[in-house]
Amino acid sequence: MHDSLAALESAASPRPSVDLAVPLARLARTAVGEFTADDMLRELCQVAGGAVEVDGAGVMRVDAGTVRFVHADRGLVAGELMQEELQRGPCRDSASRLATVVVEDAAATDRWPELAGSWRRAGLGAIVAVPLLARGRAWGVLELYRSASSSWTEWELTAARVLADVTASYLAMAADRDRARTLRHELEHRATHDDLTGLPNRALLVDRVEHAVLTAERHETAVALLLVDVDSFKDVNDTMGHDAGDVVLAEIARRLRDAVRENDTLARLSGDEFVVVCEDLRGTPIEMDRWVDLLRRRIEAAVQRPLRIAGQELVISVNLGATVTSRRRSAKYLIGAADRDMYVARQRAGATPTRRASSEVPPAPVEPCGEQAWGSDRVVAGEWRRI
Repeated sequence: MHDSLAALESAASPRPSVDLAVPLARLARTAVGEFTADDMLRELCQVAGGAVEVDGAGVMRVDAGTVRFVHADRGLVAGELMQEELQRGPCRDSASRLATVVVEDAAATDRWPELAGSWRRAGLGAIVAVPLLARGRAWGVLELYRSASSSWTEWELTAARVLADVTASYLAMAADRDRARTLRHELEHRATHDDLTGLPNRALLVDRVEHAVLTAERHETAVALLLVDVDSFKDVNDTMGHDAGDVVLAEIARRLRDAVRENDTLARLSGDEFVVVCEDLRGTPIEMDRWVDLLRRRIEAAVQRPLRIAGQELVISVNLGATVTSRRRSAKYLIGAADRDMYVARQRAGATPTRRASSEVPPAPVEPCGEQAWGSDRVVAGEWRRI
């Protein structure tokens, strides 16, 4: 860009009355905003047409060596689109050679015969294609047109290069910005999501639960939390290996996503434990009991479908516990309540619980007390109790 500015200062050719300060200021205003590459290229197209005496302008973007149409003045779109389709023409040559391509008489040139008809219909006589160069590559191409054949002065060419170079600098900086944002988002996602399943991890789950119970208290709704424990998962790891176990967990996560509502939170709590958080629940306690029971059945049916791993067919079952609250409770408290419900359910089914990794709250017996008011929390196990 410094070379272009120096050349502009020393250009001996007659200069047009339009100063470059105005178009450069417009490009700068665009650059300090939240712009995309196409936004900047459109702005370049508009300011270049005013800075240099031309009848039209167009811009192309360069992606992986391919020119892509972005914007052009009316009447020039067809020709630009044809250059994109054919990957032939002044724009393509300028991008590949990293050099300005000058055409003083479009009707007389035989370099791109497939474009001659389009240029003739558009009434184009003279063309110049200027690459947007930065960091050793072309980011795009600026194309300027005149209806009559004519030569291009050194000042005009240098002015177009200055505008192209400044725009290329902004595009390079925007690419750095976008890469930094992408990296930050990836790091944030990895800090809050499980690598294997892509689900929210414990840290994000706690945040979601706290937000959910605050919202429920404010809007007088309820939140249900279901704890899902994969039954005998250790046997899968021991007999088929940890790679097979990972496949099983990823498939279970996918099936759980399909079983819950789109706005429900599904998180991986630990190795083989998942949590479902359902917000904005309304109705009587008995209606909530029925709703949670229906969700239990959906989850069980989804998970228990046969799964084929390494040529073997597996049928995975899960243990579930649930709690519903309309009061402000911590995630630890609610997970403990759901774990107690799971423990009681397994006792009733005649199973002996062998481990309870998610809960720091010891199991407590269910205390039948009939239907409670909405002010209390409930473990949903067919009976109501205050927790």
